[in-house]
Amino acid sequence: MFLEVSVYDIARSKARNKKRKESILKEFSLRQYSKNIGGTKNKHITRYKEEVNEIAMYLISVSSASPKEIKSFTNIEKTSSILQKNYDGYFKRVERGIYCIDSSKIDEIKHMHQLIYKNKND
Repeated sequence: MFLEVSVYDIARSKARNKKRKESILKEFSLRQYSKNIGGTKNKHITRYKEEVNEIAMYLISVSSASPKEIKSFTNIEKTSSILQKNYDGYFKRVERGIYCIDSSKIDEIKHMHQLIYKNKND
């Protein structure tokens, strides 16, 4: 019984790796928080977390708003998606198209905001 070795497509592999590399470099270039150092036991803050925090801080200041209002203030393209998916549980849907902050998460949001922007100036 013999196994046949399939042909490895190098060109396809390079294209796939190039796309992955570009997406990772884009993620890093958009980040504002630069203290994500490999090997540390600190929490890593991604661009997504930064965007969630920006939206959350805006909602804390205005109490409730529509995705369109938030997007116009923060200039975050994925505002609607972030609010709808709500992975971190920061947002509550008040009614159709209106969101507010979950009051139990305000301290966590403010702590994250302080962490991001305190270290931004270092």
